[in-house]
Amino acid sequence: KLAGIGKFFFIGNMAHFPNEIQSLAKDIAQKSSRRKGMNVALALSYGGRAEILSAAEKIRGVKGPLTEKMFSRFLQTRNMPDPDMIIRSGGEQRLSNFLLWQGAYSELFFTGTLWPEFSKKEFRAMLDEYAHRQKRFGK
Repeated sequence: KLAGIGKFFFIGNMAHFPNEIQSLAKDIAQKSSRRKGMNVALALSYGGRAEILSAAEKIRGVKGPLTEKMFSRFLQTRNMPDPDMIIRSGGEQRLSNFLLWQGAYSELFFTGTLWPEFSKKEFRAMLDEYAHRQKRFGK
């Protein structure tokens, strides 16, 4: 058990992984589905453009007006809230095809620190900065 961790989500093309890994991911997601706390998403073989194209393919023929809410129901992340913040480590300052739809109103943080060296202290500093940002959600 990890303190404060709630639901685990796995997104991406899991078909690229052995059946054992696919089963383990499904089991972890199912067992954590009722937990409260911070949501954790693990993206494996994931691409935002592929996810959007897949959703567009699935929505073909659906009756009624196309809305953002309706479209979101066809994404792999349909059971997840949009991220409040996205942290990009390693000095890159781009999204690199990551959560393109869902990250529309996320606060972005960039750090030169490589992920394995990312510390609690740096994360807390980002959380402090996040708390002081004004979020307008496109308005």
